[in-house]
Amino acid sequence: MTSTNAEAEPIEASDQPDPSEDDLTRAEPLSLDAVLDIRAAGPLLDAVKARRGAALSINASGVDRIGAQCAQVLVSAQQTWTEDGEEFEIVAGSAGFLENLELMGLSERLTVKDGDA
Repeated sequence: MTSTNAEAEPIEASDQPDPSEDDLTRAEPLSLDAVLDIRAAGPLLDAVKARRGAALSINASGVDRIGAQCAQVLVSAQQTWTEDGEEFEIVAGSAGFLENLELMGLSERLTVKDGDA
């Protein structure tokens, strides 16, 4: 970001977030692909990193399969957001998503909430 001597324009009231909504409600959820194999790990990491510094809601309702590499990205993201003091949630885990986490021994490590993102 370039620095200028100009004063910043004030934020209009209509541009400010609704105080009745929390950060996760305002955040555009990240919807996961159906197949999260090793080829999906890089793009998933990039998508997660691009959202660092703000609340992150991840919708896992469309996931058929998740591999260890993508699961690691999600575990790391959950830990990073927690350490950063930002809100983080994974919601609407599909049966395949939850089953794969269970098979990898990550169902207790990765918090998945019921409901829609």
